Amino acid sequence: MTETTVVITGGAGYIGSHTVLACRENGNRVVVLDNLVKGRRDLLPDDVPFYLGDVGGNPPHQGCLRSRDRQAQRAPDLRRRL
Repeated sequence: MTETTVVITGGAGYIGSHTVLACRENGNRVVVLDNLVKGRRDLLPDDVPFYLGDVGGNPPHQGCLRSRDRQAQRAPDLRRRL
């Protein structure tokens, strides 16, 4: 069985970091993209690939999005106003 790669945007926040753990427990390879505005790198296991940035960023951040099988959006859309 081929390992699935999941990119989790906002993966260094509270909800995102728990999503990282759940995905790994299910046998997925996880990559995290977070700008650390609200998240913290120390919430993630050391062996999880981490990219500092956001989905609107330029390469190399966009490269990690192209290498995924699935994506879990856990980052807030800061352009939206409630």
